[in-house]
Amino acid sequence: MEQLDGISSVSGGTWASSIYMFAREFQGEAIEASALLGARTRPEHLTLQALREEAPPMARGITKGNSSQLLWQYAGSHRDNEVWAHVVADLILQPFGLESFECCVAESEEEVKRIKEENPGIQGVPFHVPRRDRPKLFVMNGALLAPSNHGISGDSVVSFQMSPDYSGSPFYPKDQVLRFTPDVTYQPVPLCCIYPCWRKALTLSIGGGFIETFAFGGDAPEAEAQRGGKVEVPTPDTSFSLPEMVGISSYAPASSFSNRLLTSWWLNIRKKYWAICSNTCPSAQEAHEYQMGDGGAIDNSGLLPLLQRRSRKVIWIASSYRPLQDYDFEGATIDNFDPDAAGVIDQLSSLFGYGLNDQDEGYFYANNQVFKKSQLLPICRKLFALKSSGKPMVLKESLDVLPNSYWGIRGDYQVSFVLIYLDECAEFQQQLPQEVRDEIAKGPNGMLENYPIYKTTGNNKEDMLGLNTAQVNLLAAQGEYAVRQNAHLFRELREITLKAQCESDTDVASEAPSSAQPSCAQEQLTLLVSAFRVGLDLLHSVRNMFPIGCSCFGRDWRLEPSEVSQNQALLAMSDRRARHVAKVLQLRDGDALKVGILDGPYDDRAVVRWRWPASGGRWRVPERRQLRPERLSMEEIEGALDREEVLPEFLELHFSAAVECLPRFEEAQVDLLLVPPPLDRLTRLLPQLVQLGIGTLALCQVPGGDREVFHCHLLRSERKLRELLVNGLEQSGQTQVPVLRQLRSSADVAAFAHSGAWEAKLSCFQGTEAAREPVRSARWRRCGARLLLAVGPDGGWQSQEAEESRIVQHCERKISCGSWASRG
Repeated sequence: MEQLDGISSVSGGTWASSIYMFAREFQGEAIEASALLGARTRPEHLTLQALREEAPPMARGITKGNSSQLLWQYAGSHRDNEVWAHVVADLILQPFGLESFECCVAESEEEVKRIKEENPGIQGVPFHVPRRDRPKLFVMNGALLAPSNHGISGDSVVSFQMSPDYSGSPFYPKDQVLRFTPDVTYQPVPLCCIYPCWRKALTLSIGGGFIETFAFGGDAPEAEAQRGGKVEVPTPDTSFSLPEMVGISSYAPASSFSNRLLTSWWLNIRKKYWAICSNTCPSAQEAHEYQMGDGGAIDNSGLLPLLQRRSRKVIWIASSYRPLQDYDFEGATIDNFDPDAAGVIDQLSSLFGYGLNDQDEGYFYANNQVFKKSQLLPICRKLFALKSSGKPMVLKESLDVLPNSYWGIRGDYQVSFVLIYLDECAEFQQQLPQEVRDEIAKGPNGMLENYPIYKTTGNNKEDMLGLNTAQVNLLAAQGEYAVRQNAHLFRELREITLKAQCESDTDVASEAPSSAQPSCAQEQLTLLVSAFRVGLDLLHSVRNMFPIGCSCFGRDWRLEPSEVSQNQALLAMSDRRARHVAKVLQLRDGDALKVGILDGPYDDRAVVRWRWPASGGRWRVPERRQLRPERLSMEEIEGALDREEVLPEFLELHFSAAVECLPRFEEAQVDLLLVPPPLDRLTRLLPQLVQLGIGTLALCQVPGGDREVFHCHLLRSERKLRELLVNGLEQSGQTQVPVLRQLRSSADVAAFAHSGAWEAKLSCFQGTEAAREPVRSARWRRCGARLLLAVGPDGGWQSQEAEESRIVQHCERKISCGSWASRG
């Protein structure tokens, strides 16, 4: 799990992933991932007695047997449209202290501090934030159904994405910039069977971007503020809390309830919503109260929001509601293949163009195609072959992504995924004790009814939403078995190198940050969780598949100055760096580690010491690293920490000398004035620039540049910027964090150009005119000289742009790059 960059969850999958992302305690005591997800299992050890033991904390809520009681309890004490969220809060979130409807949600403690500084009126409002040792991207997928008193259709339901930092609908449906007005028409909903001809249809714009999650749910701001940027919005009447988000994402009946006035008004969750304006949608509009529901109403896979962000490596956990049938897959052709008759679940088939809309049931998958239709049948043949041979249904594929205007997916790149498909696994069942196999064979008369494809609701008659402990533990063990038997596929996925040109994304009026903004994810690894019962099992298993890559934390990494005290640093075992030292580097007491202090010195010989619990402990392999092979095998790294009986509590790093006596790197001698490229490329570029040894990075706004970059969340978040820059430092071996400045006017450029003691100020131009000096010229280069380099927008500096921004007059020399453009 340490290698995951993000999680996209749908429906009951959000039950599991929200706990994983936010839980710091269980029943009042601190809890870590290993305890949260449970211990490893082996099929032959799963006796009936073992299966009856308490489920892991993540799943224990659904084994209480009280879900039906909670439904009746809250139905009698709350407004009907609030019942579901309160049941979810009590059943799933309460044991972890996450059940409060008064708490807002934010991305980090630093963001909470910023939010409260900018909004004094909410100083006393509590916040929940995800754990720092969890993936940075977390999307809880819901559906934006229709305004109150209006019905839904296949072309009006859109994705509603909730993240700790931003929430909203990122694209306009059927987005075609400057050629299509993204208006959606909602018809009045009938009262029972009577169509209300006296009420008119409502046409509204929808989508376009995100608003910070803590501020979601209020009235619309002034018209100009609806175009995005940093603006003031009216305070919502109530907090947009974690229980509400989890409730929305998992409220499956909402879309079918929307078909009737009484059920939509009484039972559906409602929040105020307004679209974000842009050149595509220039007209502002007031907020409307919208019905919201389960993201499975529009996409039950969770994959499409990741393709909006151009994710390229995905673990796809596909829960099933029916088994794959004994269909003639080999005799089928592309033209006559019927996925429904074959028992293929629609979260898979709909992405290949087989999706249908079902108004009565409230499912709308007709707009979901992102892969070629011809590619589904070969995948289904592989799945059926695995099932027929008794193997877990796990496979790896790489497919070209097609453009999808309804979802705002640009396509034209390749995604690789490992698909984990829930179905019967004979190989796993054959290894179970005979008494467990006999219990499975009892079917509805045994305690493992419907295993392994449990009903979403009503699987156990007296417990509407729950499962018993044996059902949970057995399914968890099968999920673990499926992952372990296919560990090589996960390793192959991690090692895939994809070649693709990452281009700027479709215009989004509100530039959102990491978890919300659709942007190029490059080689990031993301996880889809589409069902709680399968998701919690596979989260448990996948977390051990991926050792942390040395490109992030190698034997040369960085400490914040605040982490250093009295010539040593102390890192909790939950810290990613400490776990990396223990798991991947496998350093022992007395081993040396190269450590740098940000904006400070470095130490090539910091000594490692492990601090164990008071009850004692020791490493299974105690020898110092220098006595072991220089390069550890994947087998030695994989599961290294899980093999230990006890883990240390802290990693101590003792410096070889007083901090003030340690050596320092030379100060960077090059400063860069850059016209920033679009946000996705800027995000990738910043760490690379840091590796080159930049002292000051000045971002300059010119007529030819991308103005939207200067309004994005990244440049307003000191913490996010610092994370990107520090990542570059870890690759370069330096400790100096570059100073970042934003120059938004000619006066800013002039002031900056005269503020430094540069030996030379160089502007890079395309072309070879005589006035321009070759870049290889040595006349301006001198040992120890400090230089300012100005690099222009896409296509290189154009004379008009440079003159208008008055950059050229502040640079003593123009440097020719020949026929190559100098650009970010």
